[in-house]
Amino acid sequence: ENYWEILPPIMLNNVLELESDYPTKNFTRSEEKAIKVIQKFGNENNLDSDYINKAYLLLGKSRFYDKRFISSLQAFNYITKQEKTSQVWYEATFWKALINSNLGQKNLAHSIVEQAINKESITNEYKSKLYLAKSEINYSSKEYDSLIFNLKNSINFSKDKNQNARSNFILGQVYMQKGQKDSSKVYFTKAINLHKNKSSGIVVNSKLFNLNLNKDSNENDFRKLSLDIRSFDHIPRINYYNAKKLLLINEDDKAKKLLKQAIRINEKDKNLFTNAYNELFLNELKNKEYLSSSNYLDTLITYYDTNSKSYLVLNEQREKLNLISDLVKQNKEIDSLIYMSQFSDEELNIILINKEKELNTVLDKSTSNSNQNLSSFYFDNGLAIQNGKRIFLIKWGSRSNVDNWRTNSVESLSTGLQNEIKQSPDKKLKSFSDLPRSTEKKDSLLNISNENLSKLGLYLYEYFNDKISSEDALSKVELKGKVDEKEYLQSKFYLYQIYSSNELSNPQKALEIKNFITSQYPKSQYANFLSNQQSEILSETIKDSLIKNIKETISSNKHLLALNVIDSLINVSASRDFRYSLYEQRLDIFGKIYKPNEYLTELKNISVLYPEMSDYFSKKIQHIQGVVEKNKVLYDDNQYVLVFADNSDRTLELSNKYGFVQEPYQNNSYIMVKYGFFDRVDAEKFANSITQNKKTLSNNKYFVFSTPQYINMLIFKTLDITKN
Repeated sequence: ENYWEILPPIMLNNVLELESDYPTKNFTRSEEKAIKVIQKFGNENNLDSDYINKAYLLLGKSRFYDKRFISSLQAFNYITKQEKTSQVWYEATFWKALINSNLGQKNLAHSIVEQAINKESITNEYKSKLYLAKSEINYSSKEYDSLIFNLKNSINFSKDKNQNARSNFILGQVYMQKGQKDSSKVYFTKAINLHKNKSSGIVVNSKLFNLNLNKDSNENDFRKLSLDIRSFDHIPRINYYNAKKLLLINEDDKAKKLLKQAIRINEKDKNLFTNAYNELFLNELKNKEYLSSSNYLDTLITYYDTNSKSYLVLNEQREKLNLISDLVKQNKEIDSLIYMSQFSDEELNIILINKEKELNTVLDKSTSNSNQNLSSFYFDNGLAIQNGKRIFLIKWGSRSNVDNWRTNSVESLSTGLQNEIKQSPDKKLKSFSDLPRSTEKKDSLLNISNENLSKLGLYLYEYFNDKISSEDALSKVELKGKVDEKEYLQSKFYLYQIYSSNELSNPQKALEIKNFITSQYPKSQYANFLSNQQSEILSETIKDSLIKNIKETISSNKHLLALNVIDSLINVSASRDFRYSLYEQRLDIFGKIYKPNEYLTELKNISVLYPEMSDYFSKKIQHIQGVVEKNKVLYDDNQYVLVFADNSDRTLELSNKYGFVQEPYQNNSYIMVKYGFFDRVDAEKFANSITQNKKTLSNNKYFVFSTPQYINMLIFKTLDITKN
């Protein structure tokens, strides 16, 4: 059963959730036997006899478990339509209520139970079962207050200890969900005391939940529970909750060890996998270990359906983490390359050879039965002495055992290397010609690292509010290489925000940055932000309203007015997301009223400010450049273009007779284009002459565009808007 969620009151009703190989043949046999009894012994004189009713009860239950609810209901109806109320009648009523609940008929199910539960002839046993049926209906509707009421009534009338233990366990779960810890512990304790089987999941998980709810419990209490042989099947869950307790007191290393152990020994509990990986992911994220956090998230997300909300939320977080982890990895690689470049090929080969020997030695030691003493004291540790000798040889070469050995018998590092090679004659020396040993190559890598730091600081601040790590990255950013003025000032502005925050408050540094930006770059966007200290504090509703008004202004063709509003908001808005929404509207206007090259320039400027969108922007820039370059060959900016919507019946005639060219528009649609008109009037006259001579074309609208308008139409697919 799934103890991660509130259990259903009636386990038998939820057996339908089992896997597809559920043994339906047994139910078919039961159905066949019931039918035989009815056919053989049923007649007009005994239609309501107990054995016929019991046969119908068996028939209904076998069909119920085979998921044939309607035919099952028919069998139970045979019993409940009788006036005589017997134990079989109450049993059939119980099953009828479950079926109607399963079919979504909650009100009808309630009505069936209410009518039966108020009859005078009902026994406590069936009164308990019917209250249990009501609990099941409440459970499926998530009506937890009613569930509590009906479960307590069921317990009061029942003598079934195991079912009462289950009901008490569910009450404990519901109160735990409501945050009523004391009530939860009371009912979990009742479940432990009532259940006959002390190794059942109900008992073990009641103990586990009580430990989890008890603020005084510690890792030894969880360990004691896991060592109990009756808890064997639940050890992964025990380790998980033990780890959760340890995380609350910042015992992260112990908690991680237990979570990994829980994952390793878990067999098929998907919820344990997702919960354990989620805890590992969140813990690493809390500790700002973004690389390992990203790795755990990559594993966690595989357990979710790609169409689920949880997957979409996690995937969005994964994309943000990947941006950070990729930058961190790349900068670590750059640091490693630059560090390695200070060594010669000979020195690097010595390091690699000895590293390999170290690994081989350790492997030999672990697999052999050597009696060598491996105590922690250096002079008694043969392996430590051996490694010490090797490191000495690498650093100092072969030296004589004499006084002042540092200045006597000095051999070159290449001699040390030869000594190593003599011991490993089959080793081939490796070349490291790709290392950045020239100043030019080092500077190139440092420029990439510098750009990465700019992006890293931005992402850490915006996505994870990690001001400490963001400050560490942004404080190293320099105005050089690919980091131009906009990126550099953006980094400075974020440092200003960090030093102005409560977390890393440093008023002096914040003031220095403000003075630097406003004095050295007074016309920049960030100087405007800092000069307008009353930077807007707008609610999301107001922001949405502003964007809506801007869109309406654009649709009314009041483009310059919209641009003025956008620019004024961009200059005072400190919200990065809001500025992006404004830039989107600005791009829309540029696409409508300016030439493609100006649109491209604006697109490139925005891509610098939002590097996380680089893939999207680069594809868009590439597409637009392709359209522009292709059409530049055909005509210049001073010419006009005549366009007919493609009519497949007339395409060949327009091409051959009038010099039109078929151009792709979007998807599988095309347009017929004629280039080279020197003014709009010539193009319109030509179009009118064609439509007058060819009546079949008179119904087709034509369009005359200037060159920039035509390119914009191709880029933004606005032909339909033009028609309207």
